[in-house]
Amino acid sequence: FLVSTVMLLVAHAAQRRWIARRRGESLVLVIGDVTDEGVGEIERARGRRVELYGFTDLAQFNARLRAGPIDEVVLAGPLPADDTRSLLELSSELGIPALVPLAQGIDGLGFPPPSVEAVGRAQYLVYQRRRPGVPSLIVKALEDRLLAALLLAILSPLLLLVALLVRIFVGSPLLYLQRRGGLFGRPFTMVKFRTMRIGADEERSALLARNEMDGPVFKLTDDPRVTRFGRLLRRTSLDELPQLLNVLGGQMSLVGPRPLPVEETEALRDGHRRRLAMRPGITCLWQVSGRNELSFKEWMELDLEYVDRWSLGLDLAILLRTLPAILSGRGAR
Repeated sequence: FLVSTVMLLVAHAAQRRWIARRRGESLVLVIGDVTDEGVGEIERARGRRVELYGFTDLAQFNARLRAGPIDEVVLAGPLPADDTRSLLELSSELGIPALVPLAQGIDGLGFPPPSVEAVGRAQYLVYQRRRPGVPSLIVKALEDRLLAALLLAILSPLLLLVALLVRIFVGSPLLYLQRRGGLFGRPFTMVKFRTMRIGADEERSALLARNEMDGPVFKLTDDPRVTRFGRLLRRTSLDELPQLLNVLGGQMSLVGPRPLPVEETEALRDGHRRRLAMRPGITCLWQVSGRNELSFKEWMELDLEYVDRWSLGLDLAILLRTLPAILSGRGAR
């Protein structure tokens, strides 16, 4: 009994630290009256930094959630039942877990019943539209790292060849580094082989009027900034191979919603931000379902379907569909 109790406590503490590291500099937003001792308990129990937030109205709260990455919301209370319900519904719409003291729980919400978790000495109900199991997330993380390392080793001759061809036909620098929105919108630097001419980012504003996507993202079929060899790299998706380094570093997964540039991530509104609840990936349902042939609405629907239905089996199915999608070149630009 003593040995098993100690092992369970050690495993629980290690699990919390592992989740905190996987999520990066994680943050919990605490709303309501809470003492310094309560803040300390939440920090220790959740393994996250705490930001105290004075709730005034829903629009302001919505703006705060969009302004920067929030991993969890704790409604410490006491809050009116209507405010609690509104905060829970908005957090769920954005894919952010929300914790409410057990005595202040709300029934009849339009998503699955909450689970119960201890936070320090208090019991909380955890409301979340879809909550992946921690063991499955651990398996996904291990698979990502192992497969990324294996693929980098196997594809290293191809990576060197592509790098050489980029140097000859596109020029230096070989790699294109761009800040993109990761888990819960947390920025990271994504790596690709460069396919555009130097100074392409400065030319983007002049091309906005020709944008072919019906949402806050920029897509152009015949983008004049893309070099001839760059078009070949994009059609074959070879420009994406360096993102295996992002997977190895934990910023990305092999499978997950495609990360958008930071400015496009910030422009996402309402339920579309729920796609940020999963770590971004190299391939996804959108990638294997037509990519740029789909409208922005269809793209977001596929991403949200992935987030709401995620499982290891779904990841495997998408990986198996990725190679045929690449070979067909459908929707690649």
